Amino acid sequence: MGDLTVSDALPSSIDSVSIQKISSQKEIEFESPAGDPWTDSEEELSQEAAQYLMLLDGPEYATADYLSTHAGKKALGGYKNKIRRNPQLARIAAINTLLHCSFYDLTRQKKPLENAGKWFHSSFDRYADPHRPMEIIGEILDWARSPYTLQEIAQALPRERKRQETQWMSPEAAHLPFSSCVVIHHHLQDKTVAFPVNLADEQRDVFRGGPFRQSVEGSSMELSASPWMSFLEAEQLADEIRREASWYLEGIHVSPEPRLGVNAHVVEAFTLEMPFPVTYPSRQDWWLHHQEQLRHQEWKKRRKKKV
Repeated sequence: MGDLTVSDALPSSIDSVSIQKISSQKEIEFESPAGDPWTDSEEELSQEAAQYLMLLDGPEYATADYLSTHAGKKALGGYKNKIRRNPQLARIAAINTLLHCSFYDLTRQKKPLENAGKWFHSSFDRYADPHRPMEIIGEILDWARSPYTLQEIAQALPRERKRQETQWMSPEAAHLPFSSCVVIHHHLQDKTVAFPVNLADEQRDVFRGGPFRQSVEGSSMELSASPWMSFLEAEQLADEIRREASWYLEGIHVSPEPRLGVNAHVVEAFTLEMPFPVTYPSRQDWWLHHQEQLRHQEWKKRRKKKV
């Protein structure tokens, strides 16, 4: 594992840099999740810590041989201490780290992480600072509330970065993604949606259905506490999409999606540029994707003027 330089010791963090907002008048606000300590068994804690070690430091550090050494026990113990203290904050710090791995050029760091494990521990400590805690931005909290495991997030983020680079063909269009990109762009097509195994039922509610408000041009629209849409809600969204997005979407229809839950429905549509459909499991997912399309359209106009 490479050493972090002094200048890298404190995460510039995605959270403490200026991130391109959706719009000056269109923002999403999130409440922070509660911070309860680990309540499951010590054996499950060790298994969870080993997953963090494998994901952030590398699979070679999660082997039985390495974990039997003094260095291995120390490394595993470091993750156990963080997860035991606050499993939700540990998940958030891990997501911060994973976002840095794929989107480091959007941060003050401007270079790949030399040691993801050390970055995780430093991020956790800054989030947990009782006096000046580091802010948790909406993108990170959205991923933390999502049903995806850290392993799935680690797979999805590089795919989303590659998609952005391929679709937009310009570095200026790169942006931190929300978890909706997984379903919209089919990053985990072979996966069924499942909750992180280390969250208790009440903690899952915090991550999945925690309260948040969407403010659009000065007005507040309270979103449903349920993360998925009923048939009626999906039909209403489909009608809205037909009105607002016919310039880039076609073949809009509502479909049941039993993998998300009983009576859950999604809206599917085809873009004019891609042969496979995009899927919107919630109004929030559609709204975020629509903002991406508006930004892309504006970028194409600017590019055309330059030519």
